[in-house]
Amino acid sequence: MQGDPMSMLEKLPNLQKLKLGTCSFVWKEMACHATGFPQLRSLSLSSLGNLEKWVIEDGAMPNLSHLEIYECLQLQMIPDGIKFLGSLKKMNIVHMPEEFCARVHVNDDGREGIDFHKVIHVYPLLPSPYDHP
Repeated sequence: MQGDPMSMLEKLPNLQKLKLGTCSFVWKEMACHATGFPQLRSLSLSSLGNLEKWVIEDGAMPNLSHLEIYECLQLQMIPDGIKFLGSLKKMNIVHMPEEFCARVHVNDDGREGIDFHKVIHVYPLLPSPYDHP
């Protein structure tokens, strides 16, 4: 497969749950296009070692209610398009770099991270970035 496989997966009309784990996605960029993943309710991105950038277009994943980002250590920031996911109720950010977590959380002195506005509709994010073992 040459490019981002999401362009094929997002066209599956009845896909409700998608887990991408180690070696299942080897590209640096991932894109979820408008009208893509019409029935997706749960998305898990786990240990995607090359993923640096993720784009979510307005209209993508309209039914997504649960998102987990686990140990995607090269991912630089939460996608701007997260703010379009109005049905998102639960978002877990686990074992991510401190800089990534600081961008989406409210820190101890009450200041919001630079990307907090993208995730405010699902705040608080679980677990806290300070809960790492």
